Amino acid sequence: MIETEILADSVNEAGDRLTTFRLKYPMAIHAQVLTHRTFSRNARSRRAMNPERFADDCDWSPEFYGPAEEGSKMHAGPLAHGRDPNIERIWKAAHSQAVIAASDLIRMGCHRFFSNVLTSPFAHTDVVLSSTRWAGFFEQRMKLQVNGRPVAEPEIYGLAKSIHDAIAASVPVLMPSHGWHLPMISADEMSQHRVEVLCYISAGRCARVSYGPNMVREWEKDYALGLDMFEKGHWSPFEHQARPWPWQQCNFVGWRQFRQEIEPYRPREIYTGPTRKYNA
Repeated sequence: MIETEILADSVNEAGDRLTTFRLKYPMAIHAQVLTHRTFSRNARSRRAMNPERFADDCDWSPEFYGPAEEGSKMHAGPLAHGRDPNIERIWKAAHSQAVIAASDLIRMGCHRFFSNVLTSPFAHTDVVLSSTRWAGFFEQRMKLQVNGRPVAEPEIYGLAKSIHDAIAASVPVLMPSHGWHLPMISADEMSQHRVEVLCYISAGRCARVSYGPNMVREWEKDYALGLDMFEKGHWSPFEHQARPWPWQQCNFVGWRQFRQEIEPYRPREIYTGPTRKYNA
């Protein structure tokens, strides 16, 4: 299952486009998504999410089972004999065992993190993801092909194509220099609150993806959560709110993140301990 929803889409006067998505995709490809350093993201937390809700969403199975190849290659397509029922049985048995073992851990009083780890290989994850640069992601995950088949596994190819198509179909808001890119903020809220409050509300909602896809609450609760994230130093939810900025200072091009406005300055960490001689 792959879900793609644009939460905010903005372009500054220089043509730098910032798009924020709500995504859902198999956790099996989440590590590959994290390798793209131009992305700002928040995701479902195995430590925070209720294990029953987590297990309810653990029904992923591969689009196809490909043959063994050298290294990470997966462009040969499905096994020649199609979906082998014996392979299907092995996969389903592993899933059932993971669910049973997770339930046993909960029954024995273990923290939800451990049970959620056991079912993670079969789970989907919810993600809020923002970026101004997509070309490398599309090139690596969608365009590279061998014999007419993508090199990437089908799930991450499908995610990249879904994001690509959503961006192509969306018309961004032309953001003036004093404007703000604010995911999950309504027009009514824009007219009722000052920008700093709206940024905290948006950050609170982005942080709620840790518990699943239902991120919007009453603005007071979301604002309080944003303030709580600030007090505890959880800075990643504050990267999705941004204003046009001609000088790049983060992973976005042409935008300054709210995080840069509020994160305390930290001095350089200077090493003063012993050293070893460099040998060329």
